[in-house]
Amino acid sequence: MRKLLTAFYLSFLTVSLFSSDAKLFIESPKNFYAASEALIKIRAENLESANFQWTLKYSSATLASGEQKITESPALIELKIPIPELNQDVIAQMDFTCSAGRLAPLKKQLYFFYPYPFKSVKKNLEDLSLKVWTSERAEPLLDLFKKHEIPFTQIDRLQDFEGKVLIVSGIDFDEHPEAQALFEKYCESGVRIFVIAPVQGKYPLGYIWKRMSFSGLEQIPEQFGKRLDAEQWGYKNFGVNSFILVSDDSGRVCLAPDSSGLSSWGLCSFRTQKGELLFCSWDIAGLSQESPAPLYILKYMLFPSASK
Repeated sequence: MRKLLTAFYLSFLTVSLFSSDAKLFIESPKNFYAASEALIKIRAENLESANFQWTLKYSSATLASGEQKITESPALIELKIPIPELNQDVIAQMDFTCSAGRLAPLKKQLYFFYPYPFKSVKKNLEDLSLKVWTSERAEPLLDLFKKHEIPFTQIDRLQDFEGKVLIVSGIDFDEHPEAQALFEKYCESGVRIFVIAPVQGKYPLGYIWKRMSFSGLEQIPEQFGKRLDAEQWGYKNFGVNSFILVSDDSGRVCLAPDSSGLSSWGLCSFRTQKGELLFCSWDIAGLSQESPAPLYILKYMLFPSASK
């Protein structure tokens, strides 16, 4: 009897330790392209020999599901789930649920995006008459525009700009000291200017810095909609590049790109009655290959009402 009780006690202790130490984490982003294969990663700790189960549901209907045994600890489980096509401009919410052993199920809302967000605003894009200036480092942005049939005219010099909207990508502020005066002049006259992924240098803010708004990754949902991921785009860290305020040799307050990861300012903007000057630290073109979020942020920057 004593041996039986001892065996029961040890068995109970093992289960208790297993349950308290066991952990399951969903390491997946929440944004994916439709008509593609979604890679969802789950990390399991102290769950060897446990059964792992998962389901992906859309509007209460099961789109995909599976089960497998966890054979090691820690374990990284990678699920590759084919996602069907969506109609134009549709963003589909799906519910991913997984569980293992005696742990309570984990749930995460995922959003799948139509992969060509600019199709529905083609006429509006033509009306914007976009002008684009890029450094040699920013050629991928031009490729992105061509892929999505975004009409634009490329300019060689910032002072050659004429129009309503100017997009500047990959600029080194130190190499282009004329940018400050030109941007302020254009902005005050009603032009909307988007400075995307500047590479280095200091941009003197002048009088506008006290009237600027600064926001980080955590403000993405409130600025562009709650369906956009504010944690990760694909499996790359999009928050590495950001902005900081520094002083130049003349004591002027300047905006500078920063890759230390210490700052969280990804967007800095200044508005006049009609114009806008917006600095975006994120590599829209490069990261749009990983996630639909940057592509849709670009759309919402150009057409703020589209995010509502």
